[in-house]
Amino acid sequence: MTQFIPAASQSNPTSSLVLTLSIGLQLLAFFVVLNAGAAPDPDRTRAVVASVQQSFNPRVTPPADALSAGLAKAAAQTALRTSISDAFSPVLLGRDMIVRADSDLMWVTAPAAAFFEPDTDKLRAVLPVLDRVVAALAAPPAGLRYELMVTIATSDTAVAARQSGVMAEDLLRRGLNQAALSLGTLRAPEPTVTLTFIVLSDDEAPLGAVRKAGRS
Repeated sequence: MTQFIPAASQSNPTSSLVLTLSIGLQLLAFFVVLNAGAAPDPDRTRAVVASVQQSFNPRVTPPADALSAGLAKAAAQTALRTSISDAFSPVLLGRDMIVRADSDLMWVTAPAAAFFEPDTDKLRAVLPVLDRVVAALAAPPAGLRYELMVTIATSDTAVAARQSGVMAEDLLRRGLNQAALSLGTLRAPEPTVTLTFIVLSDDEAPLGAVRKAGRS
């Protein structure tokens, strides 16, 4: 038996395309009306604008020289920490020394007896570690400088002042650049010596000035 399909129900590609476009246009009109009544989100708008600017506006990209300077400083910080750690590693064994570091500073704290004869301002006769410290600070990369701050803490401020002066004279005699050295004293029950190391760019304030301003 032959079955006939009415012409109206036969597949017509053109009719299907027209119907699809019609439905799409209706949906588009619906979303246009829906968004027209919505309040804009300022945060999302700013985020979109910032994203477009970051992608297409080269002025919002950090300058190449700034990136290069930051990388050079980070490399210098790593190199200085390694040199100072190597300098103190032979004397850390058997002594109550503490070595700490953060993104900018490195500290070496030791009992005053590691550097001075007990209760005096007389440096111990053999302190080769100070020669290694001076050597580590001798040659900073171009555009950067190394600085050292010596802080003497003790309950006797007069002794602390004398010890800091003796330490400064000894470091300068060993060849440390005077501009790279700062001194400080603190009142504390336990006598200690703290050496603070930092890498600075040529246009940054000296470590001593920053500490005096209370921004350590």
